[in-house]
Amino acid sequence: MRIAAGKISFAALSVLYPGLIFCGLYFWGLRPRILSLVLFAIALVNLRPLLKKSGQGKRQALKSGLLVLIALACCALACITDNILSLKFYPVAVSASLLVLFASTLFSGPSLVFRLACMSDKSLDYSALRQFVEPYCRKVTIVWCSFFIFNGIAATYTCLSGSDKMWAVYNGLISYILMGLLFSGEFIIRKKMQKKMNQYKYVSSFTRDSRDSDSLFAFDGNGDHSIKTWGDFVADVSKVRQEIEAKPQRAWLLNCEDSYYFVVALLAVMQAGKTAKISANHSQEFVKEICSEDVSFITDHAAGEASQIQDILSRREDDGNWVMFDPKKADVDVYTSGTTGKPKVSPKKFIQLEDEVNIFASQFLGKYENAFVIRTVDHHHIFGLTFALLMALMSGAPIRRNIVAFSDELKELKKRKLVIIASPAFLKRLAGSKYESIDFAEAPFILSAGGALPEDAAAATERILKYWPTEIYGSTETGCMAHRQSKNGPLYTPFPHNIITLTQDGCLHVESPYIYDEGGFTTADLIKLEPDGRFMLLGRTGSIVKIEEKRISLPEVEMRIRQTGLVQDVRVIAMSGKRQYLAAAVALNQDGKEKFKGARKLEMNKFFRNFLSQYLELIVIPKRWRFPDELPQDAMGKIKTADIQALFEDKQEDPNYKIHNVNVQGNTATIEMEVPSTSDFFDGHFDSFKLLPAVVQVNLVMNLAHKHLGSPLTMHKIQRTKFMSPIPPDTKVILEISYDKETGRIAFDFRNAEGKKFSNGSVKIGAEA
Repeated sequence: MRIAAGKISFAALSVLYPGLIFCGLYFWGLRPRILSLVLFAIALVNLRPLLKKSGQGKRQALKSGLLVLIALACCALACITDNILSLKFYPVAVSASLLVLFASTLFSGPSLVFRLACMSDKSLDYSALRQFVEPYCRKVTIVWCSFFIFNGIAATYTCLSGSDKMWAVYNGLISYILMGLLFSGEFIIRKKMQKKMNQYKYVSSFTRDSRDSDSLFAFDGNGDHSIKTWGDFVADVSKVRQEIEAKPQRAWLLNCEDSYYFVVALLAVMQAGKTAKISANHSQEFVKEICSEDVSFITDHAAGEASQIQDILSRREDDGNWVMFDPKKADVDVYTSGTTGKPKVSPKKFIQLEDEVNIFASQFLGKYENAFVIRTVDHHHIFGLTFALLMALMSGAPIRRNIVAFSDELKELKKRKLVIIASPAFLKRLAGSKYESIDFAEAPFILSAGGALPEDAAAATERILKYWPTEIYGSTETGCMAHRQSKNGPLYTPFPHNIITLTQDGCLHVESPYIYDEGGFTTADLIKLEPDGRFMLLGRTGSIVKIEEKRISLPEVEMRIRQTGLVQDVRVIAMSGKRQYLAAAVALNQDGKEKFKGARKLEMNKFFRNFLSQYLELIVIPKRWRFPDELPQDAMGKIKTADIQALFEDKQEDPNYKIHNVNVQGNTATIEMEVPSTSDFFDGHFDSFKLLPAVVQVNLVMNLAHKHLGSPLTMHKIQRTKFMSPIPPDTKVILEISYDKETGRIAFDFRNAEGKKFSNGSVKIGAEA
């Protein structure tokens, strides 16, 4: 209490100081020595409580007592010399001391103004807004330094060249008016900046008025009818929330291909106080396994007894309410296939997702400012959920409703500032093509996660899309842990408040604010940890194998294969036969394809073996090789060992068609294939102009659906077919097949990589055929 009273009295003394000096000399007739003793006594009373503090408190007290010490020094000098000039130099000394105090923090960082801001808002230190607030506070600190320079010069002039009255008027009135104007101007500018920064906020703190009702919320490439505003969003959340509240189920499985519908459903479930279950798998078997009397299913596509969100939105009316929810109690179950392919659940609280996005935003929020967010990844995966949807929501960036499936779609968006959430699989396909660079109005910000992106693919991405991708290292269980741009080296930099340590087994262990497991989480990733906290990935624990008693690092063998400069992607696995050996699956890049054009596989095997023999022992060199156009991988670009092993199964390939890649997700298979000109399929059909017959296309659909989706080979009838363009020989096509076991329906679609449609349709299967 005494300290507070002392601070108030000394503050009053500092403000009234010029007036007291002037009155003491001209109205009270006090000599400078006597006047200095009075001021000395007042300053000394304020210094005593500060000296009683100890340790860190004393250091802080001495800093806050700087002005008291300056006053004591000026008074002591005036008392010794009996000269008024020493007392008049107090404002000069104050300006000089404050200039040193403020300016020193510009070099040591952070600035003094930012430190003061953090004292009033302790969350600012780790908030995403720091990247905006800190530069602003630095500018304010520079402005105050400029003022102290000007004020010190003016005060010195009044001491040496002006009258005592001028000195008193300037230092006791004008300088404080100037300070007040500076405070007022900064306050107005700060409020405008805060209004801009208020666009960023946690989803759980949203109200109906968090955004302008007509502000753009979601868009896609299908025309204005697909645009959604903030007003549409809050109304639709209200409609779906009412539907969910009316149902007894405690949890809802969410699967919506449209990002807008997905976000609406997610927020509606949270507001209804239910549990959200998020999965990219919507196969009949998986849905039946998850759903029960206590779990329902909401989607935007026809799926049995599921609630279709479009139907809910057409039936319900907006009740005008926006229900706040507690993110610490809101449950979100995220399903992931992991490395085994078997679905597993990672339970989270909604606040964990928000905190993860906030830590990410502390580094990259500026990239989302005035940008449009698009994705090539599924938003049901944690990467797409956090960085494409929640980050866009929290920053106010509009989101594209539909996924970017083909690189040509990026050309249509080149005039906009973009944030592209991409999988390594998409970027590697882009890098492996002869795609020309896109002339973006502003270079996009590209995020990649789900696996390491080869440096040559990252370089090709920069050539085509004008930005070297930022890679995010993380997982569903841990959230985002670190980031890098591989052009700056192989090391990952941890996000703030992610503490990375090394286990005895050499694995990465992480603790962070959004990992609630006591003691953190230990991954299966082997790392090399640097003294500054950065780290390099060395592979998975399963990537170290023993062959004939020798420890072999599979990533090292893969690295050597990449050094040929002919490889887009590679995976080396351990195989077992009469003895253990290594096998390599290699996808060639454009240079590799040109080098081995027309070459026999035996020649390709020999080339890579000879190259590796320069670096590796004979036992380490892979014994078997496969050269698919692309390595099999899921939608996030993850390569599963079982899929690589399948490439080496001893089986006779059908000479009539060639399969380049197969990706099975739930009840849908996406197959990249071609039918060579030597195929029997073309015999007897249009000899002068060969094309793939319609009956062959349907037959291929039936056989491949049976092989990859387990459907029967018996056809009941063709329900619908449409043939738009002929398929000539040696044409690479993408065949997408979906099998609905409950209805006995197989749907198919033939197209090329650019999206050109060849044919589509559906067939009914059954024993009646």
